[in-house]
Amino acid sequence: MKKMLIVVLLILSLNMFSFTVSRSSWFGIRYVNPAETSLMTEYSFLQNFVMFYSYERNVDPTHNSPVSYGFSFFTNIDPDKEYLVRGLGFDFNVKIFGVTLFNVGEKLQLGFQGEVLLQKEIFQKKIGTSANLGDFNGTNFEHYNKIFVNSVALKPGIRGDFVLSKEMYLSARVYYNIQFFVGTKTECGSNVNLELQPKNSINLDFAISIPF
Repeated sequence: MKKMLIVVLLILSLNMFSFTVSRSSWFGIRYVNPAETSLMTEYSFLQNFVMFYSYERNVDPTHNSPVSYGFSFFTNIDPDKEYLVRGLGFDFNVKIFGVTLFNVGEKLQLGFQGEVLLQKEIFQKKIGTSANLGDFNGTNFEHYNKIFVNSVALKPGIRGDFVLSKEMYLSARVYYNIQFFVGTKTECGSNVNLELQPKNSINLDFAISIPF
C-alpha cells in the first residue's frame, strides 16, 4: 500500500504539458564540431560555437499537444575568417513529462528533441597582397580561395526546459550528431577531391525563449 501511494503521488506531481504551448522563439549558443581537414592552420576553440535562432509551434495548441515542430538556423560567432559555418534545420520535439519544483510554480520539462540539419562549412584562405585595381585580373590581387563542404545530419537527442515565467524558458539540449557529407566544391562550383570520413559527435544547445 505504501509503494502504491508513492507511485500515485509521483504521477500527480507530473504535469503533462508541451514544451511549446502555442509558439515561441529561441536564441542560444550551440556547440558543434568542424569537419576534420588539413585546411585550417589557425584553429580556435571558438570555432566550435555558433549562434542559433529557432522557432517552434505546437501541433495542436487548442488541446495542448505534447508535440511541437519548427525550424532553426545558425552561424558561427568566431571573428576568425578562416572557417565559417551556416546551417538550417527542421526541428521536432516531444514533451514526456514535467515536474513541479519548490512548490512555487517553477517546472522542469523533459523530453525528446530531434533535428534534420543541412550544413555548409566554408574553409577559406586569404591569397595575394595587392589592393591595386590594376592587379584585379591577376593572382596577386588580395582575395580568398574557398572550399565549401556540404553535409546532412540526423540529430536525435534529449531536452530539458526550466520555466522562468509563463513566457520565458531556459533550455538545454544534448544531441547525437549523425553526419553525412554530400559534396565538396570550390566557390565556382567545381568538385574538389577531399576525402572526408563521416564522424558522429555530440552537439550541445543552450537557449532562452523570447516572447513575441
